[in-house]
Amino acid sequence: MKQEILIQNFEQINSLKNSIINNLCSDLLNAFWHRKRHVVSLPYEKDFSEQNILIKARPIQMTYELIHELLIRPSKSPWNCTVFYVNLGTPRLVINYKPLNTALQCIRHHILNKKYLLKRLTETKIFLKFDLKSGFWQLHIQENYRYKTDFTTLFEHYEWNIMTFDPSEFQKIMNDNFNPFSNIYIDDI
Repeated sequence: MKQEILIQNFEQINSLKNSIINNLCSDLLNAFWHRKRHVVSLPYEKDFSEQNILIKARPIQMTYELIHELLIRPSKSPWNCTVFYVNLGTPRLVINYKPLNTALQCIRHHILNKKYLLKRLTETKIFLKFDLKSGFWQLHIQENYRYKTDFTTLFEHYEWNIMTFDPSEFQKIMNDNFNPFSNIYIDDI
């Protein structure tokens, strides 16, 4: 009996998910986003166990730290990407942005290879190297684009205030600001 109720609830959730996927569109027209439809995944865990609650405590703390540092904020956007955690000693937040990437218009910028950068150093007289801490997190996302970076943890819905990852765009911004004075490889200057 309990299993039948779970199966019925799962079918209702799947039905809701499919309804959202088929009907959800952004009302905002934007040249940067060439597709308005976005794939939605609900933060439902069919294999959830109460034994996993302690494991989930650290990711919740991580989320609060991101809020405190003003890197993310609560959101009510209809856009959403799923979240999971990878345990590399401590849990690490990973957001599946594949659905978002299908909606983005790709902007490419060439990232120089290390051999070329080292070759440019042969006639250099002054050497200095520094690394930008959390390089991508130095760049803020324009207010009107933030709603599309949304993700949902088990308990809340958030959007990013800063760029989380885009090596090509980051490289372009760094080159525009520092060339021809320095060699830059992503966040190493």
